[in-house]
Amino acid sequence: MPTPAATSTRWRRVYQLLRPWQAAEATWNRATAAQAWQAPGAQGSSDRITTPLAMTVVTGAGQWYSWNVTNAVAAWVQNPGSNAGLLLEATGQAQVQYDLAGSRWGIPAQRPQLTITYLEP
Repeated sequence: MPTPAATSTRWRRVYQLLRPWQAAEATWNRATAAQAWQAPGAQGSSDRITTPLAMTVVTGAGQWYSWNVTNAVAAWVQNPGSNAGLLLEATGQAQVQYDLAGSRWGIPAQRPQLTITYLEP
């Protein structure tokens, strides 16, 4: 995932979300227009898993970063209805702005990708 405007080195953790949310409606406090997160920022135990799937240091702008989300994808394969997505969280107390390319980013080649590698038995 490219980061067009990252400005400081910080860890990024990725968590598996446990409940449905709507991209056009989700906010810091709400998963959907009608339903709040258990805790703001999807920090509640019914909002997401408590242990991050993976962590990566983000060091600058215009770079790709990756997280190993194999465990989440394996769970989704076993139970497709459990796919509520992923939450990317920054660490630290400093307020820093990051612009991350999303699924509607204007440059398709810079949109997030899920790469799956498998071995046939």
